[in-house]
Amino acid sequence: MGNFFTKQDPILLKYHKSDPNVAKGSYELFAALSAMSPLICTEMKYAHPFTDEVEEDVKYIVNRYPESIHTEIGFMRMRFCVTPLQIAILNPDVPISLIEWLLEHGAHPNLFYNENLHKRIHLFSDTFYKISKERQDAIEAILLTYNEYKSH
Repeated sequence: MGNFFTKQDPILLKYHKSDPNVAKGSYELFAALSAMSPLICTEMKYAHPFTDEVEEDVKYIVNRYPESIHTEIGFMRMRFCVTPLQIAILNPDVPISLIEWLLEHGAHPNLFYNENLHKRIHLFSDTFYKISKERQDAIEAILLTYNEYKSH
């Protein structure tokens, strides 16, 4: 594990200690998955590029704190109830193989989140957050193998 979260980003520890109702590892997981993404506007972003070391940390966090994968504490510009899987999909630096790994380790394939606190929208239908057609097609092919997945 790279363990740069505790050494280089004390704000994550502050958040984690100040909110005992949040699943352990959740803030760290969101920060890692949104690392340096130009697409994602979130204050939980880790200020370094997404690397193999960060990918190892994501896997470590999920394995150590499996409940963190189910949290919906994420938020992006006027988007709320965002999951780690949704952040991973939106970050073009997160490899498709890690998205598949998250699903294999229990991430729910629900891609709906709240826009402006009230309107439920599908990640692939969001006009503000766009991902490439190739990435969307590859991810959707994986998601279609899950019965719980509802396309847009």
